Amino acid sequence: MADIERCRVRNALKRAAFEEARTSNGGMRFEEDESYDPVEELCDGYLNGYDRDYDIATQIAISRRQSFSVSASSRRSNSSTVRRSGDSRDLEQNDMFAKKGSSGLLVPNARERFKSLLRSKSVRKLEAWKKVLSGWTDPMNQAQRERLLRKGIPKQLRPQVWRMITLSGHMHQKNPGIYEHLCSRESAKSYDSDIYDDLGRTFPNDELFTRKAEGEEWSTGQRDLLQILRAYSAFDKSTGYCQGMNFIAAHLYIVLGDAESAFWALVQVMKDIKGLFTEGLSMYNMCLDIFENLCHKHLPNIAGHFERERAMTVMIAGPWVNTFFTGSNFPNESVHRIWDLYLYFGPEIIFRVGLALLKLSEDHLLRCSFADIVSYFSNMPSAVLEPKNFIPVAFSFDIDGNDLKGL
Repeated sequence: MADIERCRVRNALKRAAFEEARTSNGGMRFEEDESYDPVEELCDGYLNGYDRDYDIATQIAISRRQSFSVSASSRRSNSSTVRRSGDSRDLEQNDMFAKKGSSGLLVPNARERFKSLLRSKSVRKLEAWKKVLSGWTDPMNQAQRERLLRKGIPKQLRPQVWRMITLSGHMHQKNPGIYEHLCSRESAKSYDSDIYDDLGRTFPNDELFTRKAEGEEWSTGQRDLLQILRAYSAFDKSTGYCQGMNFIAAHLYIVLGDAESAFWALVQVMKDIKGLFTEGLSMYNMCLDIFENLCHKHLPNIAGHFERERAMTVMIAGPWVNTFFTGSNFPNESVHRIWDLYLYFGPEIIFRVGLALLKLSEDHLLRCSFADIVSYFSNMPSAVLEPKNFIPVAFSFDIDGNDLKGL
């Protein structure tokens, strides 16, 4: 949205919020604090494309309570500032509208206006996605499909879309009973000691993997993850199990919602990234070399600074490449958005996102010493990790097949 349009919308929303504030609170009118900005944060959220369904009414109410300090005594004593509205129409349908403005038109209540704006945006996005899903294999939908993927898959549709991209839903239906059979094989327990060690390290802050029933050794998520990894090690004996697979499997499980779907998605994903986990870690080393070359090509200032500070690529990009960001400390939604793109576009997305994170951090990194660089990547700023910031930058780099030679 152009800056002038953003300002126009922001001002309109703020005017609506002030109008709502003047006519709420039981019909009492009061002068607002000049510093009061009841919807600044909500404006930022809406204008930056947030789709989350937060309780706007509650947030505005909290902001109003914090910003307006009109005590009961001052309302009684200062009739010039606070007075009863003589027009009963000011209070009519207050949960839907504020008072009539000077133009004679009803001014929408700020709460409802925000809800309407966010709801209409989400509905349009859902409708566009449902149309694309209904013709998923139609080549004519490719441009629209890729455009929507860049904007993010709606949370409620993400499991369905991931099943379609990975073909896990098809594999699930085509192979009934196979997952249970693999889990029950004795060979499935060959890697139990390694898997047990990693279960406790997998998303330790996620309730799905930490909340245990009384007397239970494992949480529901840990039990399911154990079965997924057992089944995969029995399915692909040449690969078996290697540390890092736990994060990828767990991430698929979180999004898809059931162990068997996550298993079949893991089978499909591992076809392309098996080299990250096989002996010699050939794909892992190749990815680091490719990323370093891309840094020199697209971000020469950062690459040169890292070399002078002896900050090796493996220290920075290693954790990203090792699990394709699923084992990082990034917010869940950021990782989901990366994987929305990775599952469709392939491994080049991992390099694009890595370059974008460096590009967004360039000014800061060029002033950092070795120790500061290491510290920065262990706790990156939330603004850098916002999908709306790094995804457009990720697609701004010109990367072709020659850059990814060998993958």
